[in-house]
Amino acid sequence: MTATYIALANTTVTGTPSTITFGSIPNTTYTDLVLVMETITSTAAGKIVRLNGDSAANYSFARISGNGTSATSGANNNGTQILSLVATDTSTERLFTKIDFIGYRRTGVWRVGIVNNGRASSGVDMQAFAWRNTNAITSIAISLSTGTFTAGSTLALYGIVS
Repeated sequence: MTATYIALANTTVTGTPSTITFGSIPNTTYTDLVLVMETITSTAAGKIVRLNGDSAANYSFARISGNGTSATSGANNNGTQILSLVATDTSTERLFTKIDFIGYRRTGVWRVGIVNNGRASSGVDMQAFAWRNTNAITSIAISLSTGTFTAGSTLALYGIVS
């Protein structure tokens, strides 16, 4: 089955925001969502992603990471966000991140997805996550653990029709 990506929103940073939010996400038509980011930040920082403004301990994840020399893994059952883990942004090198939100509007099931990160100097990581909530995703907020996004960072949200 061929999937079609429909651009829902995109942002190229011009100022120095610490949070970027995609709101009013429609809960019809699309089967999945994909968020693609290419970012630089003012200081070394991890990304924090929250759904529908939820900052309670409702997120679970399992992750694997590698840098060509070593590998790590981990899990958390009571997180307060989806994280961009190993490959944190720096002020000099772009971090590429893709987050797939699978079945973002299906009823009666938790929201699940996969995060992929990569940067040449620090390796790659993959995280499977669950947001323990059965509501459709209507907003996605991306913030930083410290600092601000740098001008030229790009973020795009796509709806998937399959």
